[in-house]
Amino acid sequence: MLKCALCKKAATFLMVAFVMVVFSSMSVMAQAESVDVEDSIALYDLIVSDEAVIGEFIQLPPTFDSPDYFVELIRQFMERRTSALIEPSRRGLTSSFDVPLHISVEPKINMNMSNEFGNFNSSSIVINESVSILSYEKTAFNSLNDLRDVVSQHGTIYVAFDSDLILLSYEISDNVAVISVEMFTRLYFASDAGGPPYTAWYDEREFTFNRMRSGWTMVSHRLLDDTLIRPLNEPPHISREQMAVELQIIGDAESRARGLYERVELERVELESLEMVPFSSGRFNRAAAVNYAREWWNRRNPFFASYDLNCTNFVSQALMAGGWTEVRATFPMFQRQNTRYWWPGHPRDPLLPSSWSFIGVNYFRDFALNNSGRRTVNGSSFLLVIGDVVQTTGWMQHTMIVTTVTADGRAFLTYNTRDTLDAPLAHLIAGNPGLTWHFLLNMGSW
Repeated sequence: MLKCALCKKAATFLMVAFVMVVFSSMSVMAQAESVDVEDSIALYDLIVSDEAVIGEFIQLPPTFDSPDYFVELIRQFMERRTSALIEPSRRGLTSSFDVPLHISVEPKINMNMSNEFGNFNSSSIVINESVSILSYEKTAFNSLNDLRDVVSQHGTIYVAFDSDLILLSYEISDNVAVISVEMFTRLYFASDAGGPPYTAWYDEREFTFNRMRSGWTMVSHRLLDDTLIRPLNEPPHISREQMAVELQIIGDAESRARGLYERVELERVELESLEMVPFSSGRFNRAAAVNYAREWWNRRNPFFASYDLNCTNFVSQALMAGGWTEVRATFPMFQRQNTRYWWPGHPRDPLLPSSWSFIGVNYFRDFALNNSGRRTVNGSSFLLVIGDVVQTTGWMQHTMIVTTVTADGRAFLTYNTRDTLDAPLAHLIAGNPGLTWHFLLNMGSW
């Protein structure tokens, strides 16, 4: 009996101790939760860190780990870079990096908060960049400033821009976030320049962020395909003098105007000779080719096969719209490489692929210049008119079609494979140093 009584007392003591421990744990958890909430909305002024840029900073609550937050951050980051191409009087910035980058977010707790440092608005968050990223972007900004100044001497002046982003993919863990986006950008030309209203393009980029003491910090970014022709807001990283050397190929306004006059004379002689040839094959409809290029520059025509590297295929389609007729081989599967032939592939039948001359840069040029009989010549950039073809070889092979030419001979190109509308030739040459340029002039008949 004594043993039972002792057991009952011991059990009662243990029960009371267990209840006290539970209540104590719950109190500690409540205090910890309260501390977490207070920490999540704490504001800091002039955080100095080896990993991050100095500036006002708001500690991000967990809700800011969403992809939308990173997309907005990337948009602001790229807008700063693109602004380097805008004429300074239109840009409104005092110098390259005087204005810190902020993003606006919908606050989750309080709209306005204050502490001993003063009043702060919780919807304003500084963009953090690693020291290496900040250093690179300063260099990139200055390189784009130089590019802007050089191409402005050739009549290309940018006065405004806008952009939009589409989230392609994301991976966000506790300490690392990798965000891939597709960017659409428009750069507007000065209205008195006599060319198109704007140039536009798409590019895909990947950004990596690390969570550091001051919050998410951008540590790297890259083009998803850096083997293609560069976007217009990608810096060439060469000196102004080197850019000027690259641009010698297109000359000054006077030489371009003289070249256009010569081209008109060539076209007149060409058309007069056509009238003397009975049953001539045809004339090239430049307007129809350009209209096609403008219609499909950022889409894929479902009636044609399309490819990851689609630039020559796209230009070939535009030339067909302008009147070029296909030249089919007797045995297509075995004669695709023969540049005497030129035909498009079937979009849904792998047994009817395109000829290599229809989709390949060098094969197309061999067909056009040597085997087509279409009076295409390799000429000077001074002679370019709409409907002509421009190609590059070297570290990057590419095919583009001329869609605008101004009265002073400035050419604008449209292309696939980094889909772009009306890119200024001068900008492309200065922004992609080290390439060989080929100007294929369609002489208006075949």
